[in-house]
Amino acid sequence: MTKRHTMLPIVMVIVIALLALIAILTGGPKDLGVVGNPAYPHHICTFDSYCAGSECNRDDVSFVVYLEYEDGNPRLEMPGASTITAMERFDNRLEFETSGGEISGTLVLLRNRKFDFIGSAVGDEGIVEHFATGSCMRLHEP
Repeated sequence: MTKRHTMLPIVMVIVIALLALIAILTGGPKDLGVVGNPAYPHHICTFDSYCAGSECNRDDVSFVVYLEYEDGNPRLEMPGASTITAMERFDNRLEFETSGGEISGTLVLLRNRKFDFIGSAVGDEGIVEHFATGSCMRLHEP
């Protein structure tokens, strides 16, 4: 009977070691192909889905959102958007508004690091609405 009592802790140690090994071998977050400037606080974000008009895709396109950059202002490095950005803080979210680029719009970054983007661009057939959702990695601070 005492052999069974000592077997349980040994099996538990083996299971924990296997789970730790799996976690180590799978690595950390995937390489998103985008790197932010480590001297300024920023999030690296990735679209889960993106729609431009009636065309939608689920390509993993990443971009950088800076809370503050060299000039002291926020900055959005998102494809098609101007880097000149205004930011407003709320209790439960940050809102970044950009205009002057190919796409003008508002990026809302929630506390759980999920985001929504609503924007528009002028296309060949008039105004094209842009909608996106996704998530961001934890804030990188200098």
